[in-house]
Amino acid sequence: MVNRLAVAVDGSPASWAAVQYAVDAVDQGGLLLLIDVQDVKTFYNDCTSEAVAGDLSCDVRYFMKAWDKAAEHAQQEAMQIASMQGVEVEWRIVKLPPNHGRSPQAFYEAAIREHVDLLVTGKHHGLQLLEGLFGSFPRWLLLHSQTPVAVVPPSAVH
Repeated sequence: MVNRLAVAVDGSPASWAAVQYAVDAVDQGGLLLLIDVQDVKTFYNDCTSEAVAGDLSCDVRYFMKAWDKAAEHAQQEAMQIASMQGVEVEWRIVKLPPNHGRSPQAFYEAAIREHVDLLVTGKHHGLQLLEGLFGSFPRWLLLHSQTPVAVVPPSAVH
């Protein structure tokens, strides 16, 4: 059992499995820190993918509002999974401005500031080619963290 855990939450089945794993692993009276990283670059990526012939005609605020709504839903879902007697649960959103690192780095830095004993993240079933080119969230944590990392596959049932 562990006293202070940080869990990466993004609303995916893999993150729900990570939250459940953390609930089972945290000590009574411990802290479960649920962190969602808002990576602004994704809004611009979504916007440019919508653009026609290089004309950036969409409003990035639309994507930010959609993210806020999804994050609110993720928070409710994660808090519901994590609600158990005797465990403190905190929700955090870490905003990652453009050109300020990567999402796993922002998650890691936020968790380290809270002196956690274990980082927990879900393993997405992404394309190996893309993960090889761009890396993955769990891989970044495993390569850079000096705190233990648990990588949890998505469960079949949520």
